[in-house]
Amino acid sequence: KAQARIRELTEQYGLNGVVSQCGQLPREQALRMQRDADALIFLSFAAEHYGGILTAKLFEYLASGTRILSMGSRRDEATARWIEQSERGRDFGSDVVALAEEIVRVVREAADEAKYVLLSTRARIGSQ
Repeated sequence: KAQARIRELTEQYGLNGVVSQCGQLPREQALRMQRDADALIFLSFAAEHYGGILTAKLFEYLASGTRILSMGSRRDEATARWIEQSERGRDFGSDVVALAEEIVRVVREAADEAKYVLLSTRARIGSQ
């Protein structure tokens, strides 16, 4: 049900070319995709009576070298500390506006890099 809702929102906001939902994949393919992504969204678990829960997915994301954008119902200090001290990303807690602004920045940055690659390729082809 959650994946269907994400698909609906992706279509509603015109993000079909930006957001990917792949479901279950072989581990090596998933790790490669994490490495190649512009950013990874980490949904942290933060419960009032269970602070400091760190999932294996967090460490997998940290090992990828890709920027991590973490969010949850509130900021989890243990998760935030790992992400921010490793300089791999930022934990936004429940600040949806700041997270949205960062996602827009990441998408624009990726689009600018893609334009550069496209222009560079055209220039190379034209000069041969």
